[in-house]
Amino acid sequence: MRTTRDIDDGLTAAAQEVARRERTTAGRVVSRLLRHSAVAGFVPFSAPAGVVVTNEQVDRLREAEGI
Repeated sequence: MRTTRDIDDGLTAAAQEVARRERTTAGRVVSRLLRHSAVAGFVPFSAPAGVVVTNEQVDRLREAEGI
């Protein structure tokens, strides 16, 4: 389905670069990444065993960084 979305310039450039390397389109790259994220969930990094990061800790870090 053709649609219009507002995507950050840096992300668009990254998708276009991946598409160039894989000889496909940026739209297919974005679709694949969204599909993977929807199925597998977003996993930014692995934490050491037994380490728990709470929402409160994340909120404090965001506040400290001004995010």
